[in-house]
Amino acid sequence: MSGVLNLVSVGPGFEDLIVPRAIAALRDSDVIVAYELYLRWIAPHIEGKEIHTPPLTQERERAMLAIEHARAGARVALISSGDIGIYAMAALAFEEMREDDTYE
Repeated sequence: MSGVLNLVSVGPGFEDLIVPRAIAALRDSDVIVAYELYLRWIAPHIEGKEIHTPPLTQERERAMLAIEHARAGARVALISSGDIGIYAMAALAFEEMREDDTYE
């Protein structure tokens, strides 16, 4: 089964600075994987979703958890503050992906 893995940047900590495309990805996701602090910034957009919050320093575990749910067919948002490409969550996700992963 093929799921979706959204790599979502939620900005510097203010809900009004989250870009519309990130909000759309949050709303379209069934599963949210994030550091717990970020949930307060995105709370209006994730009500009723399955939420996973591995603690700080477990970034690789967060990436793997998001990938595992996407591999199982879920629509997943892996959340990072700031820019997900600069602050390494995207790099960790890409490192853990397999060549045969078929999620979007």
